[in-house]
Amino acid sequence: MGHVHDRDPARRDRLCGDLDARPLNDLDTLAGLDVAGAVVCSETVHHEADIPAALAAGVPVFSEKPLAGSARAAHCLAEQAEESGVLLHTGYFLRTIPALQTARDWITRGRLGVVTEARMRFSHDGGYADWLDLDCWMTDPGRACYDGFVDEAVHVIDALNWMIGPVHAGHAVTGNALGWPVDDHGAALLHLANGAIGLVEAGWTDTRMRLELDVVGATAAISLRDGEMTLTPRGASAPAERLRLDPLDAGTGILPFLDALDGRRAPALVPAAEAARVNAVLDDLGLRLT
Repeated sequence: MGHVHDRDPARRDRLCGDLDARPLNDLDTLAGLDVAGAVVCSETVHHEADIPAALAAGVPVFSEKPLAGSARAAHCLAEQAEESGVLLHTGYFLRTIPALQTARDWITRGRLGVVTEARMRFSHDGGYADWLDLDCWMTDPGRACYDGFVDEAVHVIDALNWMIGPVHAGHAVTGNALGWPVDDHGAALLHLANGAIGLVEAGWTDTRMRLELDVVGATAAISLRDGEMTLTPRGASAPAERLRLDPLDAGTGILPFLDALDGRRAPALVPAAEAARVNAVLDDLGLRLT
């Protein structure tokens, strides 16, 4: 039997009905429940309370992104997970995409030579279409902690850190096209530890769901456009390799967590310290709202 904890009683009761679950009024009672894991998808500001309660109870945690509402809080959560030995995974789903796993393998194996620059875009039309229900807590600075640019940029920052990293902050510019109390799109220039420059583009104001990638190295380049990824050697007139991208599904971010709970191999798990590093980059960019 599942349980639902929610600070909104009406939403809690509705979810309990939909999921055939029981209400959980006190997080301190988690230790006495027979549960395999906890899914934390509360407002970002509440991660700092919800995740520690589960970790203290010895319950593995899947956290919606970002891990917390500040770098300080995220690092504290990562330290608690490490000290307790309890699994803490954050839903950075780009790591689960086979094409990007291949791109990482190409980079790691040196097929690009020394990487000098990278650009990645992850954006969608959720702001205009409002399929994210963006007039709720996600546009409340006090509860969301970060803006609409960050909501998608965290995926890119994590992916660059995972594929090329480590990533260090540079400078960010955000804009507000839709009039909500938080900005809804933007770009950030990052420094990578190997000396490469990274460009992040993200937000809620695109005309469609879009994932793009360019990674340029001394001997080859990776390009991802319109669902096709290529590896092209420098000076070549055509790609040496091509891969089709599977349809994007952010729900795959929980699959490594479920695999780990079942004792299966889960290479796309996000170490808690790496999830906390995303928050550190955000705060160094001056993007934290509270």
